[in-house]
Amino acid sequence: MSLPHDLLEQANHLANREKKRPKQASLRRSISTSYYALFHLLTQDATGIIGPNMKHVAREGMARWFNHGEMKRVCNFFSAATAPTNKDAPKHLSAMLTAPVSADLRSVASAFIRLQEARHDADYNLTETWTRLTAQQHVNIAREAFESWARLKKSHEANVFAIALISLKLFDKER
Repeated sequence: MSLPHDLLEQANHLANREKKRPKQASLRRSISTSYYALFHLLTQDATGIIGPNMKHVAREGMARWFNHGEMKRVCNFFSAATAPTNKDAPKHLSAMLTAPVSADLRSVASAFIRLQEARHDADYNLTETWTRLTAQQHVNIAREAFESWARLKKSHEANVFAIALISLKLFDKER
């Protein structure tokens, strides 16, 4: 299995680890790991899309260029039903899309945002108490995003998405 799939499996394991009275540490790590599973799936596949002929070690180095905050910004754009015509979107990015953003890509982008926000709360908001059900829901959000991504990862819009994930700032510039 790949790292993203192993992380998703680990998140599920942590959500269900203690049969009675789950530990907050297990639930928090499950939620955090659900996010990182999707993060690594997208960075792994995006580097493959951007550099399909690059050696594995070079793509691993490229994966370090991804920025969590910029990826969330990209996902905010792609999660909107009006993404291609969104007035706040970089016009060069909008121009690269040849059709409205698919439901699958909106689903992946929305999941990324939700999981990143939940990961932040799980890792840093110690006043929040998590339940097994909530942790399982986050695992399912990640799993559904994996399925959506699998259906679209060889599409034109996935290529545009991958490029935007790593280099959104390039689209911000007027040319």
